[in-house]
Amino acid sequence: MNIIENFIDRIGRTVSYFYFFAVIISMWEIVLRWIFNSPTIWAHELVICTCGITYLLSGGIVTKEKLHIRITAVYGLMSKNIKWYLDLVAYLIGIISIGLLIQGSLRQSKMAIRVWERTGSAWDPPLYALIKPAITVGAILVVISTIIHLVRHLKEKRNNEY
Repeated sequence: MNIIENFIDRIGRTVSYFYFFAVIISMWEIVLRWIFNSPTIWAHELVICTCGITYLLSGGIVTKEKLHIRITAVYGLMSKNIKWYLDLVAYLIGIISIGLLIQGSLRQSKMAIRVWERTGSAWDPPLYALIKPAITVGAILVVISTIIHLVRHLKEKRNNEY
């Protein structure tokens, strides 16, 4: 499991640099627009696509590190035993719902790549052929991380660590 987690960690940390790329493109657009009065037709779409793909592909590391949003007010009041069952239910619901997302997005991803789906804007790049597969890949990374957490969770109960 460590090899898989290291892979997920590497992907998450690598794609985080895409945000820096988005900032550079945004700064370039600001200079062109406000100093040279020559805006681009591509910067906004490329920044949105870059940030979207980064967000999607970072889901695995967020899940791996348990950095997702959590409502702890009620959870903190529960006993250790009830927390274990709440976590179990959360993992199972997560795996099922993300599994359904993978199933639904896989069809859309294949179609977007097959037809090289474009945005339909003035620039008209094939960004959907990148974004839609990123949804599938990101969901796969999240479900893998969740399965790893579930396996460890069940092992803790079996070893009476919980």
